[in-house]
Amino acid sequence: SPADRDPVWAAASLIGWVAFCSIDAKQASEAWPLAPPKPSDLEWIRLNDAKALLWDIADPMRADSMFRVTSTEYAAGVHKRSASDIGIPPAFSRLYGLDGPGPEDELYAVAVRALLAMLPVECKPQNHVTFLLFQGHMQPAFRELLAQKNAHALLLLSYWYAKVCRTVWWVERRATLECQAICLYLERYHGRDAEIQRLLHYPRRQCGMLRDDDPHYEMGLAVDGPGTTCPVYSERLPSRVYY
Repeated sequence: SPADRDPVWAAASLIGWVAFCSIDAKQASEAWPLAPPKPSDLEWIRLNDAKALLWDIADPMRADSMFRVTSTEYAAGVHKRSASDIGIPPAFSRLYGLDGPGPEDELYAVAVRALLAMLPVECKPQNHVTFLLFQGHMQPAFRELLAQKNAHALLLLSYWYAKVCRTVWWVERRATLECQAICLYLERYHGRDAEIQRLLHYPRRQCGMLRDDDPHYEMGLAVDGPGTTCPVYSERLPSRVYY
């Protein structure tokens, strides 16, 4: 009934939050994708699929919904800007096949556009809902790439984790540990891919794996607010990371 729609959506949201903040790992080596596979890997993403089914039923953006107050953040989070609107940096264009005259690689294009639209904006408790809606841009083919530990998909997820890992308590632990684990995984198994290693500097820095005085150079990609640029890995990284 109409009176039940808000409670149903509130319960679904609460279950989603619990799934995201429930992580057994205490250090990066125990977190996905570094840890041995287990059934609960990426469970929070699968739960989002169930929430998507409930969205049409509950319609939490309807005029009489208690969740209507988040409509501005929701609209900002679901708006899909074109590649030309965003101005994709050359490093991302080359890596994800978005620099040619042909059609974009749809395996990554939606997630790349959504992520790069978020990068210039500082993620804060007041607007974190906008950033969480990135999950809605993870199309089925992209989620399958994550399950396969595809390097390009993992890099995008590490950037999203890097954006949200310092925002709200229930996001922080998983976002930090799995961001660290992704960075170490990509360093271990894709260390010879210079483009990926260069782009890893921002997530490594945000999740606490680099110090501010570690070597870097500026790529010119705006992140975390006006006038801030994203430093990218230079010629060397610390030989060992401690936790």
